[in-house]
Amino acid sequence: MPAWIARIRDTVKNMVRGFHTSLHQVSHLAGFLPGRHEASGRIWIDDDGHVHVQNPRALHGLYPVILVPPAESGITVEVNGQKARGNEIVVQASDQIVIDTIPQPPLSRFDVHVDDAGMSAVLTVEYRMGLTRLIESTEPATRLVIPVKTQMESPRPITVEEVLSELNRIGIHNDRVDYAALLDFVNRQKSGSVTVALGIPAVSGTSESYQPLPLETKTRYYRGVAVDRPEFVEIGEIIGILVPGEASHPGITVWGTPILPTPPPPNMFKLGDGVEMMERGMHLVATRSGRVRWEPGSVRVIPEKIHVGPVRKTLTYDGDLIIEGDTHAPNSGHPRI
Repeated sequence: MPAWIARIRDTVKNMVRGFHTSLHQVSHLAGFLPGRHEASGRIWIDDDGHVHVQNPRALHGLYPVILVPPAESGITVEVNGQKARGNEIVVQASDQIVIDTIPQPPLSRFDVHVDDAGMSAVLTVEYRMGLTRLIESTEPATRLVIPVKTQMESPRPITVEEVLSELNRIGIHNDRVDYAALLDFVNRQKSGSVTVALGIPAVSGTSESYQPLPLETKTRYYRGVAVDRPEFVEIGEIIGILVPGEASHPGITVWGTPILPTPPPPNMFKLGDGVEMMERGMHLVATRSGRVRWEPGSVRVIPEKIHVGPVRKTLTYDGDLIIEGDTHAPNSGHPRI
C-alpha cells in the first residue's frame, strides 16, 4: 500500500474517534446546564426609570418580553425610536427602550356665549382632574408588566372675579347680570352651564278695541208662544264698550342696547247698520231692535220683521223675518221653510 494512502486512512480514523468523544462529553455536561427559566433573559426597571435587558444565558433560554399597555393607559413604550405595537414585544440587550407617561394636567376653563340677538349670556365651566403617572421600579424577570403609580391633582377653582372681568370685557351691561345665579354656580366648582345675564324683550302695545258686553237672553212672544232670543237687543241698549290698548314697552339687550317695540296696528273697527258710538266712543249702542252680530273688526244689529198671516208668495227682507202664519210654496200644498 502506498504511504500516502496509509496516511489518509489514519487521519480519518482519528477524526471519527474525536467525534465520538465530543458527543460523549456533551451528553455528560447536559445534566449540569440550567433550566429554561434560569437560562432565560431578564428585564427590569431601575429607580430612575431606565430599562435594563439581559439576553438568555443558553440556547434553550427565552428572550425577555414586555407587556405593552393599551393606548388609553397613558403609558408609551418605544424600542429603538419606534412606538411599540401589539400586546407583547420581545426585546434584547442591545435595544434602546424608553418607557414614558403622557401627562394629563388639571383643567379649569370657562367661556361666555351670547346669542345672536343679545338676549342671553350663558356661562359654561369645565373642570377636569389632573393625573400624574409615575413608573415604578421592578425586579429582574422574564416578562415586564409596567407598574404605574397615579396621583390626582385638583384643578384651580374659577373665581367670580374672573367671570365678571370676562363679562365686562365682552361688554355685558352690569344691570343685566344675574349676580345671585353667577355666585351660586361658580362657588359650586362643578362643570356645567348657567345663564348669567338676560335681556328684556320689547313688548308691542295693543290698539284700543271694542269688546262685546254679555247680553241677557230676551224672551219674545210670537202668537202667544214664548221664544228665547239670546242675541236679541233692544233699541238704545249698550252692546259693547271700548277697551283701551296697552302701551308699548322698549326692551334692552345684555349689552344695554335699547330694543324699540313694533307699533301696534291702528284700530280699524267698523260700525255696521244699527250701531252708533256714544259717550265719546266709549259705548256701542244699538239704534234699533234686532239680533246683534259681531264679526272680526265689525258689529251690526240685524233688524227683525214680523209677517202676520199665511205666506202665499216669496217674501224678501234684509234681516230676520218672523212669520206668524202658515207658509206654503206657490202651487204647492206643502209647508215652505
